[in-house]
Amino acid sequence: MTKKKKINKVGDKALATFEDYQRTFGSPYGRRVLWHLMKVHGFLENSHVPGDSHSTAFNSGSRDVINNILKKMKVDIPAYSKMLSNYDPEEEYDVFDQ
Repeated sequence: MTKKKKINKVGDKALATFEDYQRTFGSPYGRRVLWHLMKVHGFLENSHVPGDSHSTAFNSGSRDVINNILKKMKVDIPAYSKMLSNYDPEEEYDVFDQ
């Protein structure tokens, strides 16, 4: 059994985390999960609820889940949001046909 390399430095941990996010959300499966999370957390919707600051704050916090994932992946969030307007997660289900 081989031992896993221990990560000591902050930079090494950040790089390992970045690579983990890339592996997780960079595959067709991960993109579908990310798309689902975006829908569930209202990432592509306006978080503002007129006259209801509590709901606005809740919606903003929910959207931050996705923002944090995209930041960990070093994604340009405005460009990614624009790209999603043409994204169809159903197209990625072709991976099951292989």
